[in-house]
Amino acid sequence: MTSTHEDDLSIPDFWALQDYDIFILPSMTVKFYENKQYTSAHEERHLIFLNLLKNKKARVIFVISSPLDVDIINYRMKIFSQSYNDPTAINRLILLSADDCSNRPLTVKILENQKLMDEIRSNIRNPEKAIMLSYICNPLDEELRNKIGIKKWFGSEGTQHWGSKSGSRQIFLESGVPIAEGLNEPIYSADLLYHHAFHLKKSTKANRLILKVDDGSGGWGNVVLDFTGINCDDDDDDASFCLDDVKKVVKKGVLDLKVWVDFGGFEEELKECGCILEEMIDPKNELWVQNTPSVQLYIRGENQVQVLSTHEQAIDGCFYIGCKYPAHADYLSSISHFAKEAGKTLARKGVRGFFGTDFLATKDPKSNKWHIIALEINLRLCATTFAYFNLLTSVDEAQVAKKKYMFLDEVHLKKSYTLPELEKLTEEKGIAYDRQKGRGILFATLSLLTSKQEVSLMCIGDSSDQVQSLYVLFSHHFCLMKQGEITTPPSSTTTPTTTTPTTTTSSSSTSPSTNSAVVVAQFVSA
Repeated sequence: MTSTHEDDLSIPDFWALQDYDIFILPSMTVKFYENKQYTSAHEERHLIFLNLLKNKKARVIFVISSPLDVDIINYRMKIFSQSYNDPTAINRLILLSADDCSNRPLTVKILENQKLMDEIRSNIRNPEKAIMLSYICNPLDEELRNKIGIKKWFGSEGTQHWGSKSGSRQIFLESGVPIAEGLNEPIYSADLLYHHAFHLKKSTKANRLILKVDDGSGGWGNVVLDFTGINCDDDDDDASFCLDDVKKVVKKGVLDLKVWVDFGGFEEELKECGCILEEMIDPKNELWVQNTPSVQLYIRGENQVQVLSTHEQAIDGCFYIGCKYPAHADYLSSISHFAKEAGKTLARKGVRGFFGTDFLATKDPKSNKWHIIALEINLRLCATTFAYFNLLTSVDEAQVAKKKYMFLDEVHLKKSYTLPELEKLTEEKGIAYDRQKGRGILFATLSLLTSKQEVSLMCIGDSSDQVQSLYVLFSHHFCLMKQGEITTPPSSTTTPTTTTPTTTTSSSSTSPSTNSAVVVAQFVSA
């Protein structure tokens, strides 16, 4: 079935889908996702899209792996209902469960459950007025959409290759966006990997290369290859010795990642998925500054690419652990331009919906200039997408027009609380969220509240001091604090963008982390 795109569908229209049945599919259909205990938390994040129920004729069909606590649903609906008085909204929410807690993608669970598929299909009033919103553009999700009979999608069929590592490099090259030296086509054998690593190391003289499994996600499948002390510049007579060193480095890097049981497991993965190699751009000394900014965009049509937000990412090794909004003012316009050019190329190839683009920014202290290269494209809802919509759906229009400060952080609580207990206690402490005033504390990933004693904390306020006070008060009363731990989040020194709201998020959409830095960022609404 050919995908049908809503080419006139912009972000504002996304929230004005009158008469539509919106099927929300929060399936984590990606490779290398090891934090399976966070499946419920990942699916719960998609509850931000329940705000689509503000359209009085719209219905939302939300499918999850296992039932969520009714308190979580009521909490999210209460937040939304404060912006519109419609007692019928909850009646237009159809919650369905696969009743399957296994470590498999939700899409697979649904495809294997004919009864559930029939139930989804029976709740669609008119296939011509139904649309699917999924976490990622994936062949399995395409298959499910087609079997259910939904013709429209906030995504696109047959385009997932452009979100792979090799596909990203091809898009960047075609768009005139700078990238690191490396392979543009995937390789599928260990012998070829050794050969190309040897020659890339020799040609770039880099101390480190990065191996990327072509369809890896969220840092999983990225292997840092450290060649420090290995000289591949000798005569050809000595090449075999260097090649032996290269093999040792590759095997050590793969096994240190602990994604595969052994190197043989990696080789099997390589045969199926392939990988690419890139030069890893390292600072030359401690005076060099290196940042990892990103851009979030939305493609609504072939000539309609919209930049939603820019961010500075916090990276631990190869893994995303958080970010602050917006990107550094020195290169904000440059990365926005590069990302938009890549978006235009993606749009011409039929891509629609949300995507993110990662960059590396390196500052030379002598010239005081930033050098920008693009790293990869993520054709999916990103952690920044959820933060973006959390902001848009939690603050009234009158408040969004003002300058605000906000951050998200995952915190570990000193004891196990129920959601009603936490709501009551924050109200007693005077830090519960007040939508009309646009300040206070909101919660997310509440499915981890009792099982892990964790919760995502979102503080919103009118000033940096106010937000810091909210955070410190909550931490003091409810969080486990180590001796000497600083409870005040550092203020952001970056200049806010005036075109998009900005927030702070500290949880990856594919690998939640509790070790993320908390930052505060000012935002100005669009």
